[in-house]
Amino acid sequence: MQSAPSLPSTLDGLKRQAKTLRRSNADLTHAEALDRVARMMGFNNYPDAQRRLSLVAPRPTPVYEAFLSAYWRERTTARPRPMGLETLRVQLSKPLASLLSRHEVDSARNLEHFRLVEEDHLERRGDLMLDQIDVRHSLGRSARTLLFLQATGLRPATTRAQRKAWGADPLPERDHYSFWIDPSTNGVVMLDEPYPHVDVQARAKWAAARGMQILAPDWDGLYSPGNSKPYLVGKDGELLKRLAAALEVPDLFSKTSWMGTSLPYRDRFVSPARRAKGKPASARTMPAYRGSVRAGAIAYGGEPGYKGKWRPEVPMPFELHEQASKILQGTSFNDVPIRGANLIDQVRSDLEDWVLAEHPLLMDQRHDIYYGGRAETLSTDARGALVRLKMILEEGYADCPPRRQMLQKIEKVLSMMDR
Repeated sequence: MQSAPSLPSTLDGLKRQAKTLRRSNADLTHAEALDRVARMMGFNNYPDAQRRLSLVAPRPTPVYEAFLSAYWRERTTARPRPMGLETLRVQLSKPLASLLSRHEVDSARNLEHFRLVEEDHLERRGDLMLDQIDVRHSLGRSARTLLFLQATGLRPATTRAQRKAWGADPLPERDHYSFWIDPSTNGVVMLDEPYPHVDVQARAKWAAARGMQILAPDWDGLYSPGNSKPYLVGKDGELLKRLAAALEVPDLFSKTSWMGTSLPYRDRFVSPARRAKGKPASARTMPAYRGSVRAGAIAYGGEPGYKGKWRPEVPMPFELHEQASKILQGTSFNDVPIRGANLIDQVRSDLEDWVLAEHPLLMDQRHDIYYGGRAETLSTDARGALVRLKMILEEGYADCPPRRQMLQKIEKVLSMMDR
């Protein structure tokens, strides 16, 4: 089935599609393009469409406010270093908490690093290393996601099972894609946002062979509005048409508009909902001071907005790190379930951090510990390798929370392999 643009249902949508039509038909005048799109929508001409669509009752004025906050620090050697807190106010026709739940926030495009602080307030966890203008643009993209959720009623897919329900066979030339769930039908929709130069015919052929449909809404998308091209892809054609029609909403966040507030970096934004409850500003999560010692562990890093990184206070001998490195670099974990493989990657990354902090002088001379080394042959005994790794860590580190957490990850992987 060929990709096809959806017909607009509003006067603004008609005008936008007329502009699109003119770009592909240079001989058309603006008036002719307006008339042609109007006739495609079932009207006699543009004045007829203008008259009849103007009779449609306007959408109700938004009555709910949501706030998106982000801390920022500019990458510069200038002193004082420019930094601050930007908060964007977004007007919605539905409460923010009804658009997505706390556990869904991280799964939504442009909201991956946000957390729900209050029912009307989303805050970005870490700092954005951008200048103030780019931070405002970033928050504008996050606001587009809220408007997308409001217009379509979709929810972000949060589990692998939901994403697999869409189909296992990848769409050719897919890029910057995300998966969404329609609560009314439980249908899964892919929002694919490649740059314009894709093979449309090859994609249409792929869709037809799998009972899929591809629809190009008259809308700029979420990933890179104005640069990437959004497509709705799924099995339910009627659902795609309904979503495309719902997406005919004006772009409220242009490059020049800003409906927000700017505060100093050390300040905290208190939303109206939190203020109404009489609550003070919540403390921002911050890492412990480097070198702090607690319960046999020592703080060695972290970013503002996140809990700090901790490692065992007493270092593991370098020789044991070498043994652990040989195990991790000399074993194939291809047969381990993907969740288990991700846990092994976390263990490996943490061990590299730990050895760099524990033995900095030795690591200046060695660049093949945990990463960079090459085993001539890879062992396929993943289970045996993990058992040996666990024994090395138990021998090399005293009991403390970071050691226990690492051992628990290895035990989880072993449990997955035993199922």
